[in-house]
Amino acid sequence: MSTRGLTPVVCSLTKNRRTTFERIDKFLSKDYFVDVNLYGRLYPAQAPLVQILHWNATASSADIAADEIDADIDSASITSADDHHHGGPEWKVKVPSRDYFRPYKLGDPFGPTWSTHWFIVTIDIPREWIGREVQLLWDSGSEAMIWTAGQTEPLQAFSGGVDSQMRNDFILSKCVKESELKRELWIEVACNDLFGAGAGGMINPPDPKKVFSVRKAEVAVFDREVFDLFTDFEILYGMAKHLPETDPRNYEAMYLANHIINLMKTQPEFPIKELRKLIQKHFSQKNGDYPFKIFALGHCHIDSAWLWQYGETIRKCGRSWITMIRLMEEYPDYRFVASSAQQFLWVKQYYPVIYEQIKKFVKNGQFILVGGTWVEMDGNLPSGEAFIRQFLYGQKFFEEEFGQRCDVFWLPDTFGYSAQLPQIMRLAGIKYFLTQKLSWSLVNKFPHHNFLWRGIDGSEVLVHFPPGDSYGMSLTVEDTLKTVENHKDKGRVHQSVLLYGYGDGGGGPTPAMIERGRRMKDIDGLPKVSLNESITDFFHALEEEQHNLNRWSGELYLELHNGTYTTQAEIKRKNRVVQNLFRDVEFLDVILFAFFDIPPVDRSSQWHDLLLQQFHDVLPGSSIGLVNQDANRILSGLIETLNDECLAALAYLVSPNDFQKLMFNSSGAKIAYTSPFNASLETFTSYLLPPYSLSSGATFLRQSQYTTKIQKEKNSFLMENNFVRVVLDEFGQITSMVLKSNDSKSREDRECIEEGGLGNNLALYDDVPLFWDAWDCMDYHLEARVTAKTLVDSKIVDDATVVRYSLSKDCVVTQHIRLAPDAPVVLVECKVNWNERHKFLKMETDVSISSENKRGIYEIQHGWVERPVHRNTSWDWAKFEVCCQRWADFSEHGFGLAVINTGSHGFSIRENRMSLSMLRAPKAPDSEADMGVHGINYAIMAHWGTFQEAGVVQQAIALNDTWNAAVSEPLRKEVTLIKDHSLDEEVGKLNGLITFFELSNPAVVLDALKSFEKVKERAVVARFYEAYGGTALCRVSTALPVIAMKECNILEDLSGEKLTVKDKTFRIQLKPFEIKTFVLFLSTDIPHKLI
Repeated sequence: MSTRGLTPVVCSLTKNRRTTFERIDKFLSKDYFVDVNLYGRLYPAQAPLVQILHWNATASSADIAADEIDADIDSASITSADDHHHGGPEWKVKVPSRDYFRPYKLGDPFGPTWSTHWFIVTIDIPREWIGREVQLLWDSGSEAMIWTAGQTEPLQAFSGGVDSQMRNDFILSKCVKESELKRELWIEVACNDLFGAGAGGMINPPDPKKVFSVRKAEVAVFDREVFDLFTDFEILYGMAKHLPETDPRNYEAMYLANHIINLMKTQPEFPIKELRKLIQKHFSQKNGDYPFKIFALGHCHIDSAWLWQYGETIRKCGRSWITMIRLMEEYPDYRFVASSAQQFLWVKQYYPVIYEQIKKFVKNGQFILVGGTWVEMDGNLPSGEAFIRQFLYGQKFFEEEFGQRCDVFWLPDTFGYSAQLPQIMRLAGIKYFLTQKLSWSLVNKFPHHNFLWRGIDGSEVLVHFPPGDSYGMSLTVEDTLKTVENHKDKGRVHQSVLLYGYGDGGGGPTPAMIERGRRMKDIDGLPKVSLNESITDFFHALEEEQHNLNRWSGELYLELHNGTYTTQAEIKRKNRVVQNLFRDVEFLDVILFAFFDIPPVDRSSQWHDLLLQQFHDVLPGSSIGLVNQDANRILSGLIETLNDECLAALAYLVSPNDFQKLMFNSSGAKIAYTSPFNASLETFTSYLLPPYSLSSGATFLRQSQYTTKIQKEKNSFLMENNFVRVVLDEFGQITSMVLKSNDSKSREDRECIEEGGLGNNLALYDDVPLFWDAWDCMDYHLEARVTAKTLVDSKIVDDATVVRYSLSKDCVVTQHIRLAPDAPVVLVECKVNWNERHKFLKMETDVSISSENKRGIYEIQHGWVERPVHRNTSWDWAKFEVCCQRWADFSEHGFGLAVINTGSHGFSIRENRMSLSMLRAPKAPDSEADMGVHGINYAIMAHWGTFQEAGVVQQAIALNDTWNAAVSEPLRKEVTLIKDHSLDEEVGKLNGLITFFELSNPAVVLDALKSFEKVKERAVVARFYEAYGGTALCRVSTALPVIAMKECNILEDLSGEKLTVKDKTFRIQLKPFEIKTFVLFLSTDIPHKLI
């Protein structure tokens, strides 16, 4: 092996691998011996900038008029507590003329955290550099964006502050011309780095007073030949270091790298291109005909909020994506994937120049759209309808803006995956799914990287977990070999995905990563690397081998981050309220449209706001305090707005005299309105409002009388109704709960509480995780349990037992405990004054059921799943804390107990103890997480038979009925009526009860009634699901003027034939847990009245 007189590759000495590797490593090092190594030759000449000017945009923004922001910008784009007052994020200001700028000297501090600073740099390239490649080098220890002079066009991002993810170079010219010697650029600097500004640690709360400085600002000659040799060396060194020692290619690479170092040291003037030929000859030895293939895709995961607010995410998207566009221009074979319609909308609104360039590269196939959702949402906590709207609005945006829908669901960083997602994906036209988060599981390693995932209804999607166990690799030799070695489906499939590029805070791939990928296209000893194929190309290749794959049925449970089911309880509670209010207001939209031809309100922007709060670091509670403040504010605003709009619609439908008496129910459960408790007679009068109905007063409803007994006996309280008898101790803990047989010949009264056990027992646990504070609760927290309480007061108030006690000086509890008048249900209104540190509060109930051969049942989106209550295997005990929606049930044949919540999600059933997680107290990344007073409502329901027969589903729906829980008080305030649609005072007004839908099968739930997105004719959309877990036939009768119907998917694409509806009645059939959506076509004869 010789070229133009170069000596062959020989080693006169026996080589020590460690010292040889160290030698190669130092030859490439950015930190050691840069005066004599290869890295030090990348920039052979530097020159200072002529001038740097500085302007503090944040401090000066009051003096400079803000840019006008379009009225159609979503309110979710508003990003700080005072942004509602000035219309946009703080950085969105008009940069003034140069007169406002002042000279800046390198090293001068500026800040503080989250502020924005602009710099004008004046460049004068030395004339002797003409013909050479010249770059601008900049390091402000922060994120920054380069603009053309006058802030007219964004060019590229800089990123500093995180040494492993630096991007501090910008190409001024690949070959400098005379006309390019003088130039002015503007640089927008954000006072945060890619991971925010944590005080003393990445996930710590931000340091609000952090200061920054420009450490480097110069122009430099870039030696492209040295860079190419440097990249060759990286591959060569990677092969020497990471190929097995049994592989001859390992030693060949080591010897060759060592030999070239010797040549460069002994013949420093020898042409680099001749040295590269030696390496290229080594690389020219190709793989076989059927090697493992890696689809390498550029990626920059951008959390929509996390350690920074939404406003900074907007800039992260702009910075990251314009940098990716520069790479696409440079490398036509480069492919980049990006998800989240919300982020594309932000770029469209705030960076229209970048957005138009994105459209160009989407069209040519380099900028690849994935996901199909509004954001990369949490995979456990949102409701089923919220999941559906993620896909509806995400796919709609991509189709309207880019003329295409996504065929790959992309959710690499959420904390577990609901078993209902496969069905929802398929209903959104998606059959492929990519994630990698399960690689984080602490206890068990997931057994597959490629598999068919089957949901609870039987729907299947093809899934890939990149075996590199990361969405932000660097495309090194080590990364490619790890991808192959980790691959759990060897022999079944012969390809996988490798995602490369800086991520979480954005950033994306670098030129060096792409260059490494190009060199590894086909080298003997390494897997083949393909840069120019799409994620769909990968799944098509995988699909050809899917007959070799295993199936996984049910949820994908992450054995980590299970504290996120509970952290930030107030955000979770408000999220539940908003989800239910959307059901209410959209139902009313349809009523106004169907009966009075009032056009439905476009609620897409409101939905965008909610869907953004369901991002996988917001709703789970794993963001900094500023983000949580934003989320609480936005959710509160939605509650107020949707509530007001419900009131306006109802005011239109009933006469003013009936407005204070009206009763509305858009849910699938009967709602019991009760008269005030008559203490002397111990009676209630209950008025039952049917599902999906509206009444102008209680007199039109079926009435029932119920007796409830409540009395104090020494240190205990007895509460009793027709269905259950409950004994409470002085702390409100249930010492006995007897479910009455009610003279049934087949059963006797049944004690529900285990002997010696308690119900409604609040326990305090020590809660110090290994690292991820807001995210994790570890299994060992169960070993540090405290239940001792100090009584403050206990008494009877009307129909409730009221107790007040403390579990510690920082945890004071007040509970109002009463019985539902018409059911075997204990209702608990719990107020907790919570100021703990690293504690976990749970409500526990010990059930008189043996756990042998039993499984807990938990509601998930549009269905339920079973989970073990024992600890037989590591897979069982790893689920010590799980997620549910509104209820969990633990039953034996003929009897059971359910716990229903109104906003909590963390739960567990272990042996015979049911535990509802209520509050946590992590200190990072939000030091004030969950501090303060919380209202947490829940219910404990005993039942005969199965939970289906007992109506647990309906009780949970009723307890969560937002209209009665959240809106009963606002009904008394002034209401703004619907504009431009007035009726005479009594004409067309409701005087009575109208039931808009009647369903013959209680297993079928009408979960959404909404306007038709494709508004071309008079039609609305109704979505049903099967809730019990069996095939269901259902007759649907409606008061709406429905004349025909047609099935559609959740994107509202019509399918099948259009069926005529006679007498406003139709039949539907659903498989277990199936979701079905129908377009209901309405008569063009407008009723102009309800009944």
